[in-house]
Amino acid sequence: MKVILLLALGFAMTTPGASAQRPDSAQLEVHYKFVHVRDTTNRDKPFTEDMVLLVGRRSGVYKSSQRRVQEQSSTNPDGTTRTDTHRFGSAAEYYQYPNEKRLMRKDAIFFSEFLIADALNGLPGVIVEAHDTKNEVRFTFDSVTKTAATTILPPEKGVKTTEKEFARLQETWRKDPQAFVDGMTQGSGAPTMKVDVKPGSGPVINNPIELPETK
Repeated sequence: MKVILLLALGFAMTTPGASAQRPDSAQLEVHYKFVHVRDTTNRDKPFTEDMVLLVGRRSGVYKSSQRRVQEQSSTNPDGTTRTDTHRFGSAAEYYQYPNEKRLMRKDAIFFSEFLIADALNGLPGVIVEAHDTKNEVRFTFDSVTKTAATTILPPEKGVKTTEKEFARLQETWRKDPQAFVDGMTQGSGAPTMKVDVKPGSGPVINNPIELPETK
């Protein structure tokens, strides 16, 4: 793929030198329509999803609206997360910290979560529309509203890795799911898990949104 969306948060972030590791309170919700031609052999049926950008004073997070709603409904009365809820929507979440000039992506493969860090800066304002040169990826502004009390928590749970290594793990999962699971649990003391997933199952993605690392 040719473009990574860098959503602008600077207009709402006024606290210089703030620590990116502290929780933040979202002030606004910016909603987007996302369209991605994942399979270039089937361009008439692109992947579509509603996305939301939660904007705080020091940070922001861009994620699936559907997944966010499910996360809110999967919280127990005592604040803990229910473990019997199957989540839908894209797993990738982008956390941006303009004061530190950092971008952190939280993503998942099967039940394993990963953190991929990068240094990318924000843009001066809120994006209204963005697309790549082939129009294979499009972000279109839908609406903006004030949000109720919503905490933006730093992404701490997950295996820290690089974009290149994460892409390798995705390919391992696609070709041999059992090998991926065995590799993730090896040496952890966890019992061996058998997965009932056929190699190559899932949507065809021959046009990923992130460019692979060249190093």
